[in-house]
Amino acid sequence: MSLENTASDGITFDHLEWLYGTIHTINPFTSDGIKDAVMPYANEHGRGHVLHPFRYALTGKEKSPDPFTVASIIGKEATLRRLKNAMDLLWPFTSWSEPLKNLYPNYYESTNKKGEQD
Repeated sequence: MSLENTASDGITFDHLEWLYGTIHTINPFTSDGIKDAVMPYANEHGRGHVLHPFRYALTGKEKSPDPFTVASIIGKEATLRRLKNAMDLLWPFTSWSEPLKNLYPNYYESTNKKGEQD
């Protein structure tokens, strides 16, 4: 399973965007501090829907130490960079990126031809 496979209608993107905004505010940046900031949101929106993309964005793996520990070890800047990279990867898979087809027609033409045979 890839990060792109977890995206549906921008929901995963929205969770990653929320995480990105929240990570900026956490100080001190410790495993417990991250967990305290993230878990209420994860409990409200479904732990798997929030924590799985968080883990995958940080490690690129489905199984790893919990994302709070990983984030605290790699640090705030690396965590933010990895969340941003994950959002950049997911952007084309979100339903509300559809209007951007007019702005980036070459990009959408090339991505829509994946898997098609000549």
